[in-house]
Amino acid sequence: MEQAKKESVYGSVMLKAKDIMNFITDCDVPPRLIDISRNTDMNKGTVLKILRTLELCGYVRCQGQEKRYCLGTIFLKYAQTSLSNFDISEVAEPFMAKLRDETGETVNLGILENNMALLLQKLESPSSIQLISSIGKGLRLYTSAMGKAILSTFSDDELASYIEQTTLEKVAPNTITDRNSLLEDIKLTKERGYALEDRENQPDVVCVGFAW
Repeated sequence: MEQAKKESVYGSVMLKAKDIMNFITDCDVPPRLIDISRNTDMNKGTVLKILRTLELCGYVRCQGQEKRYCLGTIFLKYAQTSLSNFDISEVAEPFMAKLRDETGETVNLGILENNMALLLQKLESPSSIQLISSIGKGLRLYTSAMGKAILSTFSDDELASYIEQTTLEKVAPNTITDRNSLLEDIKLTKERGYALEDRENQPDVVCVGFAW
């Protein structure tokens, strides 16, 4: 089926070139011509022709006496351009809207910035409860579901450093202010894959958060 798809696409050699670059990307050590040939189901002659074209375009580099191949630095430029044009809020909004419509709850999107969860997008719930969060505002990591979900992605050293630098101030009825309790909460978050916030950041508000 996959082969039929490739044959129906104009410029099937481009698909072969993609397979070659994918293989090079997945290798821990830059592969040789024979390695590429064996792992892409292409004979050495075909692989060599494609590699020479890719090398001419700057997409691959051949290095060393063993003639091992790695991706070209031109992809750094491509990656920078791709990242600068990538709007995570725009990409996430349809999924956020679906989640809001299915649950009837407010949905927030945020990122880690300066040890805070910076809110990038917010789709309001039709309910009467209004959250104190607003786009561009930072939420404490230890008091919010979004923040605790982010903390669950930290390494042990990063988490210890965060707790050492942070005063666990009580801002709502159930705010966690004990370091060991916070560590247990983050451990539980890691195990189940999502964080819970039960009146820890705002009275009468319960939230669920997970990290991408």
